[in-house]
Amino acid sequence: MGMNVIRLNELTPDEPKTLTLDLLKHPQSRDVQSDKSRGQIVVEALYKPFKEEELPKDVSENADEVEKAPDGTPSGGGLLVVIVHEAKDLEGKHHTNPYVRVTFRGEEKKTKLRHSFFFQESLGYVTISLTDVVNNKRTNETYHLIDSKNGRIQIELQWRTS
Repeated sequence: MGMNVIRLNELTPDEPKTLTLDLLKHPQSRDVQSDKSRGQIVVEALYKPFKEEELPKDVSENADEVEKAPDGTPSGGGLLVVIVHEAKDLEGKHHTNPYVRVTFRGEEKKTKLRHSFFFQESLGYVTISLTDVVNNKRTNETYHLIDSKNGRIQIELQWRTS
């Protein structure tokens, strides 16, 4: 796909900033005009400087803690957080613009794209049981994509309860 770099010195600590970045072949390439277009990505960046005094005394104790669900979450309910960290070795017959589609209890959600492409082929899929994430509150695994030779996807799931 492409890459870019966000320099920390361009961010104000603890202040969210929305950036539209050109995806480049090499992050050092600042000449977007001569670089083949690989698309753009819109991100919200938040720089949280490391402050040693804010670090819990025993980091390993809190490493797997999951935030609480928002106020108003029904009793017995929760919030499922899906974080796609990366996808690798995706094969496509046409220009690939990968996105993720999540189906939960028959309801489908997918990454919102600004552009629609004529060729939309499946690059693979994975079925994940929510039992593990509900019982453990968090999973972070790399899965081999079904219907893909070598495709892999790293997904973190969090189950937040009130």
